[in-house]
This record gives sequence, C-alpha cells and structure tokens, in this order.
Amino acid sequence: MAMCPEGSLDAQFNMFLSNVRTFVMDGDNLVMNLFADAGNMVFGNGGPSPVNMAEVTGTVSYLVRIALPDDANLLVQLQDTSLADAPAVIMGEYNAPTNGVQAPLPFAIPYDPAAIEDNRTYTLSARITDGVGNLLFINDTSIPVITGGNPTTDVEVLVVQVNP
Repeated sequence: MAMCPEGSLDAQFNMFLSNVRTFVMDGDNLVMNLFADAGNMVFGNGGPSPVNMAEVTGTVSYLVRIALPDDANLLVQLQDTSLADAPAVIMGEYNAPTNGVQAPLPFAIPYDPAAIEDNRTYTLSARITDGVGNLLFINDTSIPVITGGNPTTDVEVLVVQVNP
C-alpha cells in the first residue's frame, strides 16, 4: 500500500480482494470468484513489459574441474547494494535449472532502466544449488554492473565451491 500513488485504485482492489470466495487456475490465469456472484478478478502473468526493459547478460563459471549434477539450479540476482548495513534490494533475477548443461552457464536478467539511479551501486549475486537446494557454488567477490562505467553485457561471474 505504500507504493500506491494518489488516485490509484488500491482501495477498490482491497475491497474486492476481501470479498474473494474461491479461486481457480484457468491456464496461466488466476481467477478469483467474488461473493454473491459479484464477478471475478482475473490475473494473468504478463511479465515485465519488454518495451521498457533492459538486460544484464553474462556467464557464470568456476575453476574446479567437476561436473554439476543434472538437477542443478542457477540463480543470479541483480541487486542494489548502495546502502551499507542494509539488505540488498533485488532489482531482477535469473533463476533456472541447468538441465545438465555445464559451465560456463549463460544468464540474462531483465530490469527496468527507469528504476536505476546513477549514484547507486548495483551488483550481481550468483549461486548454484543442487536439486534439493543445497548450496554448491557462490560468488565471493563483488561484481559491479550498470552504473559507474560498469558493464551490462558479457559480465563474467566466477563462483567458488562451498564445502567441497
């Protein structure tokens, strides 16, 4: 509610949301049925608007000579790390199974360039987990991107093995 600007429909949305009786999935759409046959609220996953989006692209690799398990997962997050002693703000992420593909692992993180401020610091955080979520690899150095002359394409992220 803190993000709703003056004149938004947040009050109406909250009123309708409090009157939801049931919900169902209709393909990729979430359909919320309102009490007393008052109608439905339908939500579709449109994703971010590609028109105004930019990307940080690159690869994740490691130096040890071992293969990833077939069920490994790669998570790379674009974070605003400007404020010391404060949690990073996630600006976008790439999260996908590797499906048996080995390093270097490509990634592309969409982000809204309108949300980027030139005086802020943006970095990447990368981790590779196995199929049950055990951490296998993580980056242990800061990887600055976007501002301060830092790249947005062909970013190389080196991760290190955790508890070999």
